[in-house]
Amino acid sequence: MTTQVDKSRTIAGTILVLLFLLQVGIQLKGALSWGHDSWPLTDWLINYSGGFVRRGLAGEVIQWFSSTTGIQANLVVIAITLVCFIGLTAWLIKKSSGRISALFIISCMVMGMPAYQDSILRKDCFCLLMFLACLTVDSSHLPLVPRKVAVNLLGIIAVLIHETFLFYALPALVVFEFGSGNAGRFRELMVRGLWLMPILAAFLTAAVFHGNPETAQTVNDSWMPLWSSLNPGDPSNGVPDAAILALGWSSEEGLSPGINLLTSGFYQPTAWAALFGITFFLALAFTGKGEGLVSEGDTEARLGFTSILVTQLFFISPLFLLGHDYGRWLFFWVVSSLVIHLRNGAAPTVARRFSESLFGVLRLGAVFKRVPARNWYLLIIGIPVVWNIDSFILASPIGRHLMMLWSWFK
Repeated sequence: MTTQVDKSRTIAGTILVLLFLLQVGIQLKGALSWGHDSWPLTDWLINYSGGFVRRGLAGEVIQWFSSTTGIQANLVVIAITLVCFIGLTAWLIKKSSGRISALFIISCMVMGMPAYQDSILRKDCFCLLMFLACLTVDSSHLPLVPRKVAVNLLGIIAVLIHETFLFYALPALVVFEFGSGNAGRFRELMVRGLWLMPILAAFLTAAVFHGNPETAQTVNDSWMPLWSSLNPGDPSNGVPDAAILALGWSSEEGLSPGINLLTSGFYQPTAWAALFGITFFLALAFTGKGEGLVSEGDTEARLGFTSILVTQLFFISPLFLLGHDYGRWLFFWVVSSLVIHLRNGAAPTVARRFSESLFGVLRLGAVFKRVPARNWYLLIIGIPVVWNIDSFILASPIGRHLMMLWSWFK
């Protein structure tokens, strides 16, 4: 019986790995033709051609590099994002050994998210790596002033590339404890917060200079040679689209997708809440030895990880109003929490107490024994874009690839 169970685990794990690698390859091949109407690509290409604007730092550097080397800008973006995606995945898998199932790392709730949602080209992995760099520098043995200057510099660069960095990174740098033993002291929290004020100032600057239709048009015009090479003769090339177009949105236009989703009735908010709940459960189920081999050490690790997940969910909650990219917000939540957990971070005492109460009320220890982690769960869980049963099934690794096979043989 044990041999059969081990065999089924191995088969499910092997399938998950193969499908993950296949999906990454498929996406990167398709990304070679992405252009003017691609949100992931155009987000990287926002620059300062129309003056200082949010998210423009990366595009300014890429435009300079592309003009200097002659390498087409979209290829530069693909190279940067692929390196960041591989680097973040490799770090998580390496650090997860004995603590989190490596298969969970490549599931659709973690690094499988950008793979299966066609968003490897997003800035997300880059900014999460910047968060990891901030944590690494801040817990290093460098003298205080150089350490804080370096953390602020990294944080400012990340915010000027994408302002969502503020939500999952800045509060975490303040409240989580990485060995000082002073995380819960109010004075220590205030001192940490004051040291990181330059990052907040960069965020506020980006919020003020958020762009307008004229800025969007100027940025789009600066990339006309690229649009022409990717989509020759397309009359829409001259009109801003995707992330560049979003520079011209009013605050009402920016908030309306998230507000509309939250007020769309019972179904969609409930479905997203359920998916966040499933992700929370599986993240804890695959913590420790996983596969049903629960020990006291696993319970302690799960309590610690729960307190981190709860705290990070609170910090990213304002994002729920900013657009309807809830899959990305889930990605930020889980991966930033994993980064903190694998860096041995400890949440504030109040979060720890809440987690202990949650375990007790929901009897999670008993639940994990009754419903242990199984690798095949990760083959059928996906993050849909449109909420209906079909999209949920087709967003999973198995569903996605069966759909592709069907389209090929149809």
